[in-house]
Amino acid sequence: MVTTTKRSVQILVEIARQRGLEHIVFSPGSRNAPLVIGFNAYPEFDCLNIPDERVAAFFAVGMMQHLEKPVAICCTSGSAAANYYPAVTEAFYQKVPLIILTADRPQAWIDQGDGQTIRQQNLFANHIKYSANLLEDDDAEALWYNKRVINEAFDAAMHPEPGPVHINLPFREPLYQTTSENLEIPAPVHTLFAKADLNQSGLESLASQWNNSTKKMILLGQMLPNHRLDTLVEKLANDPSVMVFTESTSNVTAEGMFPCIDRMLATFSEQDIEMLRPEILLTLGGAVISKKIKAFLRKGTQTHHWHVQRNLPHPDTYKILTHQILASPIDFLEQFAAWVTPKNSDYKKELIALDAIRDKRHLEIAPKLPWSDWKAYHMLLPFFSSDIALQSANSSVIRYIQLFKEGRAADHFCNRGTSGIDGSTSTAAGYCYASGRKTVLITGDISFLYDSNGLYHNYKKNNFKIILINNGGGGIFRIIDGPKDSQYLESFFEARQEMSGEHFARAYGLNYQLATSETELAAQLGDFFAKDEAPTILEIRTPGRENAQVLKTYFGYLRHGNESSGVV
Repeated sequence: MVTTTKRSVQILVEIARQRGLEHIVFSPGSRNAPLVIGFNAYPEFDCLNIPDERVAAFFAVGMMQHLEKPVAICCTSGSAAANYYPAVTEAFYQKVPLIILTADRPQAWIDQGDGQTIRQQNLFANHIKYSANLLEDDDAEALWYNKRVINEAFDAAMHPEPGPVHINLPFREPLYQTTSENLEIPAPVHTLFAKADLNQSGLESLASQWNNSTKKMILLGQMLPNHRLDTLVEKLANDPSVMVFTESTSNVTAEGMFPCIDRMLATFSEQDIEMLRPEILLTLGGAVISKKIKAFLRKGTQTHHWHVQRNLPHPDTYKILTHQILASPIDFLEQFAAWVTPKNSDYKKELIALDAIRDKRHLEIAPKLPWSDWKAYHMLLPFFSSDIALQSANSSVIRYIQLFKEGRAADHFCNRGTSGIDGSTSTAAGYCYASGRKTVLITGDISFLYDSNGLYHNYKKNNFKIILINNGGGGIFRIIDGPKDSQYLESFFEARQEMSGEHFARAYGLNYQLATSETELAAQLGDFFAKDEAPTILEIRTPGRENAQVLKTYFGYLRHGNESSGVV
């Protein structure tokens, strides 16, 4: 076997093998040559090469959404490392175990005018779980130190909750020297993590409060798909005193839950909304999309809020946090279920009746609404079955999806860690590559433009598909209060544009379809979802200036049951 002469890289590669790392996404450079040589010496590593570091890092995030174990990214020195930062922040808040390997110049040359040299030590300090800056020397003490901190980095990437870690490796030249000598294999460091049982007296106290309450709300944020969690939450949802609110990114689809939060809260009277106010709020998972549920809960000073996650600090999203439960959602629910008994209550019964009215009106108004963003989602989402992975961009895309119960059978992923528009195409491509599943990204035109380099690599699968909703700009700014009334709406907030997805499809070798009306879209959807001959873009053009009024009409009908706005 031929590998690099750099001893610290030899140690890093061996520890990576011991820890089960399998995938490394490289970006081209020279200073990281020892890492390229070291990892490629072993056939068990899947070594990819994606030129754009920002794309490479988001691609790795998508891979981890499927693998649920570490993926490494590796770049040369200088600004290359800084391009990782958007994806690092996303990995940090999405809690995925990204291993960041950055090659560096020797410490003596930092700030000395040497090329591709910046202050890389602790570069990601605010958004990582661990930072390891390796020593340059190959003497016994330096190698002992490097081995120790590399092991600590891999531990931190997975426990107590996953997250990104940074290993910075300064290299002196020469960089490309190799050796075939027998290597000294570092002895593995075995780290054992036991599943902890929750304190019995604490569980008893929580259960006493829970069992005596007639109004409990469970709110599920972003989580990776897990059928065991589905089953556990469904047990609690069968209690008439418990309401479970989910979003598509919760990936919990069991019966007896309420999946369209904004569809309800935006159309309820003040009296109806106050009826919802819980005595106990139990939250599981990460980011919640609905701004309306956040605003509602922040007014509930009498509510007890329990949040479940494995590490501190816990977010006090609703300003009423009373209990921090240090456990995974599954561990907590498995232990808590033994203490829970149902409670007679009309709490959920009243909401079921109100929700049924909204469902009826939703179906009534659908055929009457004109061609628009809303109509496009109404036609698209029923095609998302359980064998499809749905990836979505942020802004208006993710919010439209929350208005529909259709499509919830599909596993749903979105970069809601920081909720930015960057990286959605790259993340979706990475997920498709790692999973092999048919993966369909729904994205807006601005998000697509921003991450167009997400198609500039050789790892696009034939079952990777993009639905591009092109309404000529940032459509969300016509929906939310503030920007829609500004004189700068079109020039600065929406950023109106005249792009066509066809040019990108040609440049990157994708098939292309175009729909500009309800009739054209209906004629193409079947083949788009059924055929996997090549990666494909389906561009759907909608009237950007009319979309907000259509949405207003929709909510008006849900609320009042009439078509008084005159749009339909």
